Amino acid sequence: MFAVLKLEQIGDNFFAYRRYHKRKIASYEHRLWQMTKPSLKPWVDRLTDIRDDVFVRARLRGTPDYSRATRSGARGFYIRYFLVPGIYEINDRVAWQRACRYFAQSIDGQLAVINREDAVEWLQNECSESLS
Repeated sequence: MFAVLKLEQIGDNFFAYRRYHKRKIASYEHRLWQMTKPSLKPWVDRLTDIRDDVFVRARLRGTPDYSRATRSGARGFYIRYFLVPGIYEINDRVAWQRACRYFAQSIDGQLAVINREDAVEWLQNECSESLS
């Protein structure tokens, strides 16, 4: 069973503007760029293994949902992710200048937030079981 995660991509209109109009950034646009850094974009990584305390990950592609988007596209644009059971690292944009990064585990269609130590322990157990 899949868990569904919906993340808002705040400021999507500015990212689209930068993609389609490659020109020099004016001062007011530079301020907007600082508020909408690419590191603040929402993303979901599926963690598949851990090697030397580094996660092996696969970036998931979400399904866009414009049904609640504002006219300018600055708010209301969501990306839906369908998560199979496993461990995920999620970067969720919660405000114009802030993103929240956390680990989550998908079990039976439910998503539970966990800490890094639990994610490492789960991955180590899964990897050792698959080798046996």
